[in-house]
Amino acid sequence: MLLLGGCLLVGSCGFLGKLVGSSGGGPKEGEGRTAEEGVAAASTQLIGEVASVHTAEGFVLIKRFGGGSLPEGFVFHSQGAGGETASLRPTGEKLGRFYAADITGGTPQAGDFVMGRRLPEAAESPSVPTLEPPKAGSGLP
Repeated sequence: MLLLGGCLLVGSCGFLGKLVGSSGGGPKEGEGRTAEEGVAAASTQLIGEVASVHTAEGFVLIKRFGGGSLPEGFVFHSQGAGGETASLRPTGEKLGRFYAADITGGTPQAGDFVMGRRLPEAAESPSVPTLEPPKAGSGLP
């Protein structure tokens, strides 16, 4: 009798889920992210490696892993085997799988990994603060 009650209870839970419209916890066919969308949505990505460093000129060449261009809306940094980091800003120049990036902080080394971190939706790219000229009639002589 107890076994019969358990079977009815389990069976009714499945029926109740269908009646209410429960999805059963998993995505339905045709829903969810594709692999490319999942990679694009990741907050931190491995972009490539520093191929060469041109300290006097203040830039590096990044060898991109995989295909495609550098992702938009990301800030980039290099990270060495010892944990040293350097901030990088892509210039937009490209030659094959290589991208130029200005060194904005730190000391990158050839062979360092280049990582990209997605900025929050409302955030803008970090920039150097600028002074605005005083407005007319602000009381300054």
